[in-house]
Amino acid sequence: MQSVLELECDGAYDSLDAVLFCVPCDTLRCISQIWKGKAPSITFTHPQNRRIAAANDFLAAEYDLVRSKLEKILKTKISDEAIEKSIEISLSAGFSLR
Repeated sequence: MQSVLELECDGAYDSLDAVLFCVPCDTLRCISQIWKGKAPSITFTHPQNRRIAAANDFLAAEYDLVRSKLEKILKTKISDEAIEKSIEISLSAGFSLR
């Protein structure tokens, strides 16, 4: 996290439209709270136990919140098709959904 903050201070992230912080732990929660970069930050919580329906409902609501914040920042509508295409590209590049 120290490296991320040092890079932020050096302006490494200034060209980004937004920065997403998933806060599954105290370290990431703290960095999202002290972020001072030029790019706006969006923070969301990713539940640890996704085996219960309430956790999945909560996560879906968090993703909807991220989408609406990104749409506002980017001044564009993000369709379900665009999200599906992004996932497809990520998977073909070797990223995992786990």
